[in-house]
Amino acid sequence: MGLLCAFSPPDGRNPDVSRQGRFVITKTLYPPEILARVRAVDEATRLTAVLLEQSDIKAIRTYREFLRKASGLPTAEAQLEAVNDYVNEHVMFVDDATLYLGADVWAPPITTLMMGGDCEDLALLKSWGLERLGFSRQNLFLMVGVTANTNPPVGHAVLAVRLQGGDFVLLDNTEQRVLTVNESKRFEPIYAVNTFGYWDVDDPSRSRDEVWRQALQVARGQDDR
Repeated sequence: MGLLCAFSPPDGRNPDVSRQGRFVITKTLYPPEILARVRAVDEATRLTAVLLEQSDIKAIRTYREFLRKASGLPTAEAQLEAVNDYVNEHVMFVDDATLYLGADVWAPPITTLMMGGDCEDLALLKSWGLERLGFSRQNLFLMVGVTANTNPPVGHAVLAVRLQGGDFVLLDNTEQRVLTVNESKRFEPIYAVNTFGYWDVDDPSRSRDEVWRQALQVARGQDDR
């Protein structure tokens, strides 16, 4: 399964194109830079798996202990809310300009727990936590886009999760609760990605003026300024 499983096909002819509310979802090839980032963070997470499971560093140990308690929550929805709340409240937001002198880096969970991270890093940390709680990796996606409540829009990312019943929700470090795609008013998704694929997320009614064009370029990592 992948992201497309969360959407209803607009017709029976093209299984790579689906819809979620006002968004058209198209499965396509990974852009090379995005594929490199996905592979790098996945490899770093794999190589540090033992440390994540056994380290006595306080930030890592405390997150593990929290996840152990969260495993006893009665529903998947309660676990999503708990993980979103914990990371938003206890893991420091630090932008890439501070941590990496401006380079756009997707950090593995161990780095984010120890040093903090930006919106992509917090989303990836939530994803790792949900995997430990039994959520399938195939239903966890880094969704990248731009802010919808700022002028000009700026790059932003959230964790997108497909639930067992087909509902699709967002865990956002700027939101206090877990939202559906249609409930989110601060975020405009541009693409979704995990180790199973890459999907363009487009709203045909979205503005095509210069501000939005530049914002979409930034979200896709195509800004060459």
